[in-house]
Amino acid sequence: MLPQDGVIQVAFDRYLNPNSVNRQGVALRDLFGNAPDSPIIDYDPITRVVTLSNPNPGQTWLGLNQSYELVFPVP
Repeated sequence: MLPQDGVIQVAFDRYLNPNSVNRQGVALRDLFGNAPDSPIIDYDPITRVVTLSNPNPGQTWLGLNQSYELVFPVP
């Protein structure tokens, strides 16, 4: 379980196209399809890690006891 101001990191075993790692290429939503405030999405091509973080530091962005799914839509 993540804290309400937590950071989500996903590591890949292959390189991603940095142009595709953005709000349109990565989606976080609850089980009802609702998205939290647009997270800051960052991709480090050296470590091959995508990080989603709080867009409003000091405030919560994830719901308490809420389940989320991370989606990488494929065009």
